Amino acid sequence: MSALDLFASGMGAFILIAIILLIREMGSAPPICPPPTPAQTCEVCPICQSCPETPVPEPCPEARIADVLIVVQGSWQVSGDMDLYVKTPDGLFYFGNNFIPGRPGQMTLDNRSGGRQGNPALEIWQSYEPTPGKYLICFDNFNARNRSRMGGRIDKPSGPVDIPRVSLRSSERKTVYAFEITQDWKFLTLPLAGAGSC
Repeated sequence: MSALDLFASGMGAFILIAIILLIREMGSAPPICPPPTPAQTCEVCPICQSCPETPVPEPCPEARIADVLIVVQGSWQVSGDMDLYVKTPDGLFYFGNNFIPGRPGQMTLDNRSGGRQGNPALEIWQSYEPTPGKYLICFDNFNARNRSRMGGRIDKPSGPVDIPRVSLRSSERKTVYAFEITQDWKFLTLPLAGAGSC
């Protein structure tokens, strides 16, 4: 080793260390690897010999809109009493006849003093599952000043409908809106011409 170091100059020490490490590495035992995990086998599923056919669900009956509620309101700004009339297939609803026994519909609010300080006065008629047929809505100027204006709105499942404001002379009653509820609960606006009166 000394001769090797003498002939190789400074590389002798490097060669000596490399040889020692190589011998040590050759004499060591090979690393122990963990035994391989056996592959899991799938259980064979039994073949269905007579599987029942999946029943086809019956089509659901066409559902109408739940809670068929019609709300009609009349409103005015001035003081005094103006009235809402609703003529239905079951009869005429107004302040003196706010419900008809055994029939859908009722006057639920009757304002007799009018609007105050910018708050409109309201009269409201509503009906849960109203009878199919023709409906008329009338406004009446009972004792408000001459040429007072009254408007309103109809709230229904398919969306609201505005009733335009109309000017009414003192003691004048006017048909302002006509509609029909069909047997399948559709709401149809009718022309006012020839609709009749409340």
